[in-house]
Amino acid sequence: MNRAGAPCVWEVDTHPVRKGPSMSVATAPATAGTRAAPGGGGRRLTSVDAVRGLAVAGMLAVNNAGAAGGAYPQLGHADWHGFRLADLVFPLFLFVVGTSMALGPGRRLSLPRVLRRAVVLFGLGLALNAVPLFDWSQLRIMGVLQRIALAYLLAAVIVRLVPLWGQLAVGAALLLGHWALSVRVSVPGHGAGSLERAGSVAAWVDESVLGPAHGYFGTFPDPEGLLGTLTAAVTVLAGYWAGRALRDAPVRLRTALLLAAAGVAAAAVGTAWARALPLNKQLWTSSYTVYTAGLSLVVVAAAYLLVEVGRARRAAWPFAVLGRNAIVVYLGAELVRHVLRDTPVGDGSALDATNAWFAARAGGDVAGALAFIAVMIGGWWLVAAALHWRSWYVRI
Repeated sequence: MNRAGAPCVWEVDTHPVRKGPSMSVATAPATAGTRAAPGGGGRRLTSVDAVRGLAVAGMLAVNNAGAAGGAYPQLGHADWHGFRLADLVFPLFLFVVGTSMALGPGRRLSLPRVLRRAVVLFGLGLALNAVPLFDWSQLRIMGVLQRIALAYLLAAVIVRLVPLWGQLAVGAALLLGHWALSVRVSVPGHGAGSLERAGSVAAWVDESVLGPAHGYFGTFPDPEGLLGTLTAAVTVLAGYWAGRALRDAPVRLRTALLLAAAGVAAAAVGTAWARALPLNKQLWTSSYTVYTAGLSLVVVAAAYLLVEVGRARRAAWPFAVLGRNAIVVYLGAELVRHVLRDTPVGDGSALDATNAWFAARAGGDVAGALAFIAVMIGGWWLVAAALHWRSWYVRI
């Protein structure tokens, strides 16, 4: 495990680590800042850890915001077409997956290692979906961890086998190909070009491949479904290209400004593309991919400017703590949420009862939902901080 904090599958690994069959917990003295890996090829950036932690905190906020983001509209996803702040959280995390791929040494992208990590991560997502009911006949197959696993796998294979110019061509082909599939392929009973839920190609693919009983609460398309994995892999690739720039450029103001300018340009292209192809997180449309990659690049550039150029590492430390044990925080929080959601209490669930308890004591549904979010993030931050204090980091 590296001395700057040990990674999970999407983090930077710059030092040898003892290995286990699937997962390991390593101890190492934790330090902050930028470090070059022994032997060359790796650089750890506290700003990247901080952005990963920010994305994890955003996931906890969005997933615990109550029905349809009841605490605040921007904490709920757009119902279908459109964009809210909540719709940036997941692509930001995937973007940092790619950034970390570039900052780590090349040995991390050996194909057996990549495949093992993807399989373990996908399996963890399946196990999480099964808790606590273990109804295999209705088990949702896809999910957030499964989307990360498949997008990471596809992007890593492309990076490993294709030179940089070819990666750009493959990324463009995936975006244009997904667009063509979305608007040109005829769906039985609906014809071609439908971007509505029931008539979309994504819904047809998910239901045909996964089976009618294995979607998101029995509905299709699955928000983390199969077709959107193609464009989600482009999000990871975009993060990788940004990571290459951070790896090869000197730490200075000009680097941050160039990255931010590129992010603004990409967001503008995504906005223009949305006139022909709507922004849609559940379909992970090509316009949404380019738009959110641009916004993610702006966030990474801002963190880089503050933390690496401006040396404001103390301000970044709370988020970096979350980012260095991202898998523990996300899995733990989701496990709690799944148990509360599927445990009956009275006429509802334990999650409903918990939300009602916070609402009654905070003075309303909005304040109660925000209080619940604060408790969830704060509680899991304490867990991550305790692990960080002991220099324990879980990796896949």
